[in-house]
Order: sequence, then C-alpha cells, then structure tokens
Amino acid sequence: MKMRMKTKIDEIWEELEKEGSASLGLVFRRYSPEILPDVYVAVDYPARNRCLAINLKKTKSVNVSSFSELRDIKIGIAGFNSEILMNLLVIELNNSQHQDIFSVLCEDLIGSIMHVSNERTLVKALLNQFEKWKSLFENAGSQGLSPESQRGLFGELYFLRKLLTGNDLLSVVNSWMGPENQIHDFQNGDCSVEVKTTHGNNHQRIQISSERQLDASHIENLFLFHLSLDSRHQDGETLNQMVDSVSKFLDSD
Repeated sequence: MKMRMKTKIDEIWEELEKEGSASLGLVFRRYSPEILPDVYVAVDYPARNRCLAINLKKTKSVNVSSFSELRDIKIGIAGFNSEILMNLLVIELNNSQHQDIFSVLCEDLIGSIMHVSNERTLVKALLNQFEKWKSLFENAGSQGLSPESQRGLFGELYFLRKLLTGNDLLSVVNSWMGPENQIHDFQNGDCSVEVKTTHGNNHQRIQISSERQLDASHIENLFLFHLSLDSRHQDGETLNQMVDSVSKFLDSD
C-alpha cells in the first residue's frame, strides 16, 4: 500500500490555499466547465476549511436537518455577494484530519450530479448521495478509519476485485457482506469466505476475532482468504486506488 494520489479537487484546493486571502469568507474556483451544474471548489477564510459549493439559482432553502449532527462536516445554504448574487449550497469540512476522505466524497458527489441540469433533481441526487456517506463521518474516529480498519477494507476489496474478473458483476457485489457486518465477509449460496489481512512482523499469523467466524453449521463450504501486506510510501497501491479499480469493473453496469 502507498499514500493516496492527489485528485483534481486536491490540486484546486492547494492552489487556493497557496494564493491565500486577505478577506473573510469563501474563495472559490469553478471545478470544470465541462459539467452541467455550477460547481465550485472553495476555501473558507480565515479558518481555511475546504469546501464544495453548488450554485442554486432557483432554490432558496434546502432541508439538511438529517446532517446537523455530523461532527466534522457541515452543509447549508450561504449567500455570496459578487457581481451576480449567488445562492450556494456549501459542504464544508471542519476537521483537516479527514481531508483524504473529504476529497473522495466531493469527487463522488460531483460525479453523481455532473450530467444533471434540473435543479430540483440535482439537489435530491446530491443529498441522496451524501446520505450514503454520512455514516462514515458519524463513525470515523478523530483520525478517521483506524489503520486496522483500512487494512481490513483493503483486503476485502482486493478479494472482491478478483471475483469481479470473469464473473457476474451483480452476483459478486451482492455476495460482499463486509458493509453489513455479517459473520463472514462473502456469502453466496452454500459457500462463504472469510478474508483476513495481515502486515508487519507476524504477517503470516491471522487472528480469529470470534468463534462464529469458523461456524460452518449452516453452509456447505467455508473458505479462508489470507492477504499479507507490506506498507510502502513510494510503491504499491493505496486504498483509494483500490476503490477506483473496483469501480472501473462496474462502470459498464
């Protein structure tokens, strides 16, 4: 595994931060003229918080009450005085420790609305997509996902990617039980697979967290898939690259 590659939105944020600002409030730049909505990458000064802003020309209020309890991120409507008054739906990160997650979140949100021209549909699609991410920010600790959780997710996605090659995509995705906190990581018919990911000095020794993980009383076949990792800064594959790689398998479906 290696450190995450910078995305387009990372580069825009860094450019805005280097430019700095003598004024208070949002400093922003258009994400891309190639997408239909007016989407802006922004930095809120003086806190220097990273933001994603969408210009809403007709919608004056948006119900974001379901996101009000998030600790490290806030979402709401903000007016912006420029040559033309802008009404912005702003998603702002308040904890810089989650910048990596926030970058992936924002790129995903942009992807979900990039072809949407109807404003009501746009707001609905954006909030629905953000709802899927909400639990991550609710459950992540002050440092985000723990290193152990990152390695576990990497291992499950690695195995998922292997299954996607040459198999029915929907069947494979539905077999992944990791997000549902089931006993085994993969289940399909009378077959289950438990994925164990290890690293470091004892990378060939695995730990069974519960005897239920070895319970095969209700299935015919139970398999163990073991992935051993080395952590490298300049080589290998990051967790986010693994996510992107799996997503490419699903682009056509």
